Amino acid sequence: MSRCLCGFGLCLVALAGGSATPRTGAAQVAPSSARRPFSFVVLGHVRGEENDSLNPKLGELLDRVRALKPDFAVLTGDMIWGDVHTNPVDSARVEREWNALDSALATLRMPVYRVPGNHDISDLRSRDVYIRRYGRLPQVLTLYGTRLILLSSAWIPADGDTRHNPYVRPRALDSTQVRFLQEEMARPGTWDQTFVFMHHLLWWYPDAPWWRDVHPWLARAKVRAVFGGDYGPMKFSAMSRDGVDYIQCSMETPVPLVMLKNSEKSLLLSSQFDNFLYVTVNGPQASIQVKTLGEYSSGMFTPQMYEAIHAPRPEDQTLRARLGKLIAGRWGLVGIALAGAAAFLAGAVAAVFWTSRRARG
Repeated sequence: MSRCLCGFGLCLVALAGGSATPRTGAAQVAPSSARRPFSFVVLGHVRGEENDSLNPKLGELLDRVRALKPDFAVLTGDMIWGDVHTNPVDSARVEREWNALDSALATLRMPVYRVPGNHDISDLRSRDVYIRRYGRLPQVLTLYGTRLILLSSAWIPADGDTRHNPYVRPRALDSTQVRFLQEEMARPGTWDQTFVFMHHLLWWYPDAPWWRDVHPWLARAKVRAVFGGDYGPMKFSAMSRDGVDYIQCSMETPVPLVMLKNSEKSLLLSSQFDNFLYVTVNGPQASIQVKTLGEYSSGMFTPQMYEAIHAPRPEDQTLRARLGKLIAGRWGLVGIALAGAAAFLAGAVAAVFWTSRRARG
């Protein structure tokens, strides 16, 4: 499935293509390379599960990325599990998870940029690991005449803050990043395009602070798109306002059948294809395509899976069997007939009463 929508984060692996050295907390003024057509992919929510394993679909994802031959990739948060259920996290375990993911990403042989999600930074220890490996946010990069703004919508604890993962889904950017973004949007420049990357969908609710504090600045600066990589309440979503596209892409790990049967939200999520974005830029023109994966390999989209999800649960089957026996019995049929007659009689009486009232009125 490919759909065109025409109109977060440090370089990890710089093995091929153009690259940039971002400056934290200030814009990178000089372009890192000459203007030319280029492309990149946006990969959301690639993390594995609590057993420290990589996402089982990661290999397929990387194969599809390699086939597209983009110039670089941007990961939009929740890249590892991050030992989020431990307080404080085990730093050595978090390091192992990052090492495993980075080894897989290195096979792309292209620059990789990233922004954190709530699984990637959940306390002081995980913060320190992330910053040491990938640097601080926010960051601004210029690539091929295009500006990339990398933000952290994830909570990043200040020194001495011993809390653990207090905001899984925050409502707003912190004031420092809002101010940074406003200043960056007001700065004069000659970029062909501007793209913004973060993890959470802070624009989701109509009354979100985003629409008051951030969006007007993006619209005035003619930002092309804002990308998020959170998983839920959908895997993919898109909207546009004042010329700015807001696009979410993500993928999931296998979901237990019991969750699909008992949770409407889980079923809605898993009924969507896993997806990522392929963006091509040629000066003032940009195309954003939705690419999917797992259509065949996931096993989710088969008649057998559909029947398994929608088959009655054992307790429902028991209730249905009891009702069937009741209806099949002689007295059950008599009861149904009497109930039907009573309903008919009640309806007739109500009709006569209503007709008489209208005649008097």
